[in-house]
Amino acid sequence: MNDVRQMVRDLWQRMWSPQSLVFLFFLVLSTAFWFLLTLNEVTEHDVEVKVDWSEVPRGKVLTSDVPATLQVTLRDRGFALLNVMYGDQRPTVRVPAGVFEGREGHVRLMVADLVKSLRAQLPATTTITAHKPDTLDFFYNSGRSRRVAVRLASPIVPAAGFSVVSTRFVPDSVTIWGASAVLDTLRYVTLPATDLHGASTPADTLLPVNAIKGARIQPARVRIQT
Repeated sequence: MNDVRQMVRDLWQRMWSPQSLVFLFFLVLSTAFWFLLTLNEVTEHDVEVKVDWSEVPRGKVLTSDVPATLQVTLRDRGFALLNVMYGDQRPTVRVPAGVFEGREGHVRLMVADLVKSLRAQLPATTTITAHKPDTLDFFYNSGRSRRVAVRLASPIVPAAGFSVVSTRFVPDSVTIWGASAVLDTLRYVTLPATDLHGASTPADTLLPVNAIKGARIQPARVRIQT
């Protein structure tokens, strides 16, 4: 035990010897110098930019998934990019209300048009070299909705020797927002029964409603009890 204590004491003394302190000082100095040189170099970096949907006009309902962020590639010195990425004012693009005017419930918006508004939020030396995606493609309607029943896309196939006595959906109907062409012809929505195939015991499962292009479904998941 005394030998171990002596070893620890000797190691501690060596760590804080004048030679070790000088070495650590120059190590920290060289690391800081390398870091400063790196930040001063011109480089490119991908940055997540928030998409602001707050200007969707009153009475309009988005009926498809829309992105919360875009990815833009910025080029500048490291110091400037750090300020953009971690500064108090993060860059944001706003979808203007005007894109909903004169449309038929479907908008294809070039992201390049949105990205132009970023330039005023970036340092003068920063350039935008790329962005993803190229297009925002989404659907909306004027608030019209319909309540429809829930069904299984296909019958449940139980395990051999077992049978399905009853099937209950909770809730048994959902609300759909969408274009008139969708609402006027839709009678029900479906759930994927494949997740329940081969069951040998009663199931209580939450399943996603099969998506319908250009339509928003609430709730998006339904519980099935067999």
